[in-house]
Amino acid sequence: MENSSFEYLCRTKTGFGKNALDHLPSDLSAMDAKKPFVITSKAVAQSGVTAHLIDAFKESGIILGIWDNALNDNLVDTLRDLTDLYNNKGFDAIIALGGGVVADLSKILNIIVSKGPHALKECKGTDNIDAPLKPLVYIPSGICTGRETSRYACVAEYAYDSQFLMPDIAVIDPRMFSKAPWEDMVNEALRSFTNCLESYAKEDNPLIRSYAYTALGVIMEALPNIMESDLPNNNQSQDQEHLPLLAKASVINGYLISNCDTLVCRPLGKMISEKCSAPEGVCMAIILPYVLEFLCKDRETGRILLPLAGIERYCAIPDTQRFGKVLFIIREIINDFFRISNGRVPRTLEEAGLKQEDLAGIVESMSKRTDIESKALALILDNAMSGRSMTSS
Repeated sequence: MENSSFEYLCRTKTGFGKNALDHLPSDLSAMDAKKPFVITSKAVAQSGVTAHLIDAFKESGIILGIWDNALNDNLVDTLRDLTDLYNNKGFDAIIALGGGVVADLSKILNIIVSKGPHALKECKGTDNIDAPLKPLVYIPSGICTGRETSRYACVAEYAYDSQFLMPDIAVIDPRMFSKAPWEDMVNEALRSFTNCLESYAKEDNPLIRSYAYTALGVIMEALPNIMESDLPNNNQSQDQEHLPLLAKASVINGYLISNCDTLVCRPLGKMISEKCSAPEGVCMAIILPYVLEFLCKDRETGRILLPLAGIERYCAIPDTQRFGKVLFIIREIINDFFRISNGRVPRTLEEAGLKQEDLAGIVESMSKRTDIESKALALILDNAMSGRSMTSS
């Protein structure tokens, strides 16, 4: 372990595996929660997974209330209605069941019911929540992005950043997953893969690297199964192994992005995605090797191979070749997805639909958010456009 000082915050208890839901009633009872309010969407409710949640609480003496109308629009009005419902029915905890919209809605509702209606405006911004809120549980039921378990939440113009927005409990139970579009699985796998690998490469914090190592191991376990399946043809997955693994990695990814505020691929990938046809996670993966080439030129680069290749392959490769192997593995993953999807998953930013004239604006915007010089950002993007290695520039 490094001798330098470090900090790492993860206030979330994480449960994963078959029947993981069965432990939730006792966990909530330990937090003195007797009447949790479940927030979900109609799509999740109609999939039938809420039945497993209800079964988990049948003999617990805890009463569940379920609201299943979370939508992407009218969220501010929805918050007012949910606040009245929560207070009038005497709920004392919140369970968010679903994806990003459900998680954001639940987090911000928790601010209001914990601190009062005035908190909706007063707690906006960074670290304006000064104490723990009501118990909050997050249960993924499909694709998630990591924001669900992070310290961030946003609804309309209301954006919040606080450690107290991280869930108290996250439960990943295979019974709660049904199916998801194959391209969505690829996008979220690549999003978590990119965030975790950049965190592992960039941060000297041993706890960040430990969490990132764990998540990368999960992703590397899931990727071959996704690649070898015929999902691009069917476009639907009913496999209850892939989705829970990806959700596990995404949940850990949320802890990482809450502790790593200098990641480059995440904001840069978002800016690129807004200018082209490729989703955010794919854009992040495309630029990842170029960002690593820039970030790691003066670092102990060989260690990055360990979570990707495992200890045996790592030890078999000379130190001088390890970083090159990292870049090869990343590009091989992207190229394999391109091949399997018949070109639907792009290999370069040019294939993703990004225009040369968009680069200057992206560089200008990103240079305000990072300490990387504009010249270096332009070089990263220029090489990612064609797929050319940074070292050949």
